[in-house]
Amino acid sequence: MRKLLFNLHWFLGITAGFIIVIVGVTGAMLSFQPQILTWLNPGIITVQPTGTPKTPQQLMLAVAQQAPEKNLAGLTITQSAELAYSARFAPQAGQRRGEMQYLNQYTGELLGQPQGREFFIDVMRLHRWLLAGDVGKQVVAISTIILLFMSITGIYLRWPKGAKKWQPGYWLKLRKTKTRRAFWWQLHAVVGTWVLPLYVLASVTGLYWSYDWYREALFTISGVEQPNRQRPSEPSVPAAAGMTDQVWNAFQQQDIHYQEATLHLPIGKQAQVSYLAADATHNRQTNQIVFDVENDLQVL
Repeated sequence: MRKLLFNLHWFLGITAGFIIVIVGVTGAMLSFQPQILTWLNPGIITVQPTGTPKTPQQLMLAVAQQAPEKNLAGLTITQSAELAYSARFAPQAGQRRGEMQYLNQYTGELLGQPQGREFFIDVMRLHRWLLAGDVGKQVVAISTIILLFMSITGIYLRWPKGAKKWQPGYWLKLRKTKTRRAFWWQLHAVVGTWVLPLYVLASVTGLYWSYDWYREALFTISGVEQPNRQRPSEPSVPAAAGMTDQVWNAFQQQDIHYQEATLHLPIGKQAQVSYLAADATHNRQTNQIVFDVENDLQVL
C-alpha cells in the first residue's frame, strides 16, 4: 500500500504538478494586481484631489456627455481621496463583458482604461481556465483535487516509525546529508511539511469556483446564505432615473465603513449597492445592500 501511494504521489507530482505550478504562479501575480496597476498608471488610477468630489448624479451626467453611445451600468466610489472612481458600462454588441474606465471624481473626466489591465484579465483566465474554457476549468479542478491528494499522501509517506522522529526538529529542520540525492529528498519533505497547511487551504477554497455542489455544500456547512448574484429589476418608475443621489445618501446613512462601493445602474424598483468593507482582507470580500425604491428607500 505504501509503495502504491508513493508511486501515485510521484507520478501525479510530475504530471498534474505542471498545472499546479501555472495556477500558483498566476495566482501570485493576481495577488499583486492592484499594486502593479496603480504603479503603472499614475494619473489614471490615482488622481490629484481638487476640492469636493461631484455627486453620483453629476458624474453620471458627465459620463453621458463624454460617452453618449454607451450605457452606464455601475459607478464605483472610493473612500480614498487620491484613488479615482470607476465607471462600468453595459456590454455592447459582440462584447462578453462591459468596458470599465476610471473617472476623475473632481472633474467628471473619463480617464480611460489602465495600461496592463487586459494582461491581468488574460492571467486570470489562465489561472482559472488555462485559457481553454470549460475544459480548462475541469483540468484545473482535477489538478486541485490532486494537490489535496498529494498533500495527504505526502504526510502519510513521511509519517514517523520511531519515537525519536516525532520531534519537531526532525520534521521541520534540514539536516546534513551524505549524498546530494538525500539532500533533495529531505528538502522536498521538509519544505512540503512547512507549506502543507497552505496547500490544503488553497485546495479546499479553490474548489469553490470549480463545482456548484461543492460551493452549495460550503454555504450549508457554514450556515451562511448563498449570495444572490441577480441584478436588480429594470427601471419601471420614471422617477428612478433621477434618484441616484438619493440612493447614495441612503447608503451613507447606514454608517457602513467601506473601502469602495459600487452603485449599480440603472435603478429600478430596487437599488443595489455593493461594497468592500474597510476591514476586508481581500478585494473579493464584498457585501451588498438593497433598497426598496418604491417604499422610501427602505433596506430590504
